[in-house]
Amino acid sequence: MMHRLQACQQHEELAEVVSLFAPQILPHLAGHLYLMNSGRSALTSASQWHQPRRSHDILAPAECWGLRRGRPHISDHSGGDIPCQHLEAGDDACICIPLSAHGDTVGLLYFEGTDGGKAMESARLYIEIIAENIGLAIANLQLRDRLTHLAVRDPLTGLLNRRSLDDEMNRLRRDSADRPTACLMVDIDHFKRFNDEFGHDAGDHVMRQVATFMDETAGKSGSVYRFGGEEFTIILPESTRDMGFGIAEKVRIAVEAAPITYQGTPGDGDRISRDRLDGRREANRDLIAKGGCRALTGEIRGQEPYPGRGGQWIPQSSSCRIGSGVTAKRCPYMLSKRIAV
Repeated sequence: MMHRLQACQQHEELAEVVSLFAPQILPHLAGHLYLMNSGRSALTSASQWHQPRRSHDILAPAECWGLRRGRPHISDHSGGDIPCQHLEAGDDACICIPLSAHGDTVGLLYFEGTDGGKAMESARLYIEIIAENIGLAIANLQLRDRLTHLAVRDPLTGLLNRRSLDDEMNRLRRDSADRPTACLMVDIDHFKRFNDEFGHDAGDHVMRQVATFMDETAGKSGSVYRFGGEEFTIILPESTRDMGFGIAEKVRIAVEAAPITYQGTPGDGDRISRDRLDGRREANRDLIAKGGCRALTGEIRGQEPYPGRGGQWIPQSSSCRIGSGVTAKRCPYMLSKRIAV
């Protein structure tokens, strides 16, 4: 059991290992494995065995005397100690063992038995050894998850970062060269002007809000990345050119309808527009670089038209204001049917 706990890569795997081996090691005891949520406001049963009857599936940390005291706590019918509040009335003896590692409580191991607590008392030392190893395994998984999140996520917007984008583009080129893929390059226009007028905190707020709109709109169809600065990339696997334009239009409408304000103050109204880059068989970085160059060219020229559906050119005056006036203007979209060298 201990070796398998250390080899687990997900919390679901760890919970399955505990529920499989706990009844083999302690066949006369039912139990729960509880995991602490990220807000540290509740513990939820991740797995159970032998159908425990007295403890709830969800409990608050304050309801358990073991968690309050930071040490194992026994609740039995003898009345020798105060019972935990998360227990239903009954004669079964119960023990709650906090799962801790690196000075942090990560969960709770719970057992109950019908023999008046004799089996529990005789195996208590072994139960505590099991709990120590489970707590360490959970803490290691949480640490791995945090490090992975820091490695692949942008800290400001919460979107996937440039490293993740490079990995995804390489994967698409390797595994999906013959499948249609849409790649949207999105840029927030006049962002520097907004920062100068309202400050960097306001700019960060706008960046987070626009990122949220894009993730909510396009996240179900693909992946949204922060490319750098105020530029974003949306990858839509298994999407044709028309499907890519459809998602792009949904993003534009979502940002247009967004009532974004910062501390009750709206910004200057700007706009979102789009540009198209036809996909050809060229390297991923060259494809993205062309999209970025066309975005920059559009900003320098100021009033350049952009192509709409079916190759029809639409004047830039059809660009939209964003809600209450937060800045975000040109979104150059780069669409490619094949991402391959």
